[in-house]
Amino acid sequence: MKPTHLKNALGRRAGRSVGRTALGAAMLGSAGLLPVLAQAGTMREQVEAYQAQLSARHGGPVQDAQPEVVGGKPAKDGRWPFMASLMEKRIADNFDSRFCGASLISKRDILTAAHCITLTGATAKNTQVLVGTQDLTQGGRRINIASITVHPDWNEDTTDSDVAVIRLTEEVNDIEPVAFATTLKEENKHAATGKPTWGMGWGSTQSNPPYPEKLLNVRLPIVDREVCNSSDSYDGAITNTMLCAGFKEGGKDTCGGDSGGPLVAKDSSGEFRLQVGVVSWGIGCAQPDLYGVYSRLAVLGPWVKDQVAKP
Repeated sequence: MKPTHLKNALGRRAGRSVGRTALGAAMLGSAGLLPVLAQAGTMREQVEAYQAQLSARHGGPVQDAQPEVVGGKPAKDGRWPFMASLMEKRIADNFDSRFCGASLISKRDILTAAHCITLTGATAKNTQVLVGTQDLTQGGRRINIASITVHPDWNEDTTDSDVAVIRLTEEVNDIEPVAFATTLKEENKHAATGKPTWGMGWGSTQSNPPYPEKLLNVRLPIVDREVCNSSDSYDGAITNTMLCAGFKEGGKDTCGGDSGGPLVAKDSSGEFRLQVGVVSWGIGCAQPDLYGVYSRLAVLGPWVKDQVAKP
């Protein structure tokens, strides 16, 4: 379920296959990726091509840049009602058109990863949002988009501020939006090191079939920032706008195709209904010491909240 450096449209979220050394110096360097993206067809293929190229460019295996929720299992029906998916409008079949995850954060607003927008050329005209289902073969409905706003500090070279807010053309009144963190106090309480979270998505499983029809989810503990930034892991590439989750031994992770989807922690009532991260990037998927990297809503949440508040 985890994108690989920008885990979604690109492989593991576009990333996750970045090499551990000199990672901070040109993590994405998009200039060399443009020819690859230009040759890709669907938005999903553009994301995968980017992730694969990114992985190879930073010394990671290309095959690890495939979207998926690794080590997860099918989510119980209705467990994650706020889960949404970005769809390529020209492709009618939901299974074939899905290219990134997302979450419903208000009746008219959707949260996703910035790279899902900028690296695929997604616009209000060529993209829709699927809500109301955990099964890509049945149920749910597609809604048109009124506008898309990418975080002004989004940086393709460092993957900083990897969030975007989508305003829908109509309200979703039959689904409860997910609450999201906006302060460090909330993170310290609900997403401190070792606290449990759930990641989810329809990304590849690197098995047969490669992509699931039903939503997969995986339980992951929050990882200490110093551990994630150590020389054994991301070697200083984890910035203040990023949050890590996963296991030292690997085996479970979000992956390519999961980009833009939510990482949720327990709220004050003990329910997993507080979004603390957005699937962003990583090196490979479920690899030892290479944890999943998520956009950190304790830092980016105030900007997201401002977008939701706009008329």
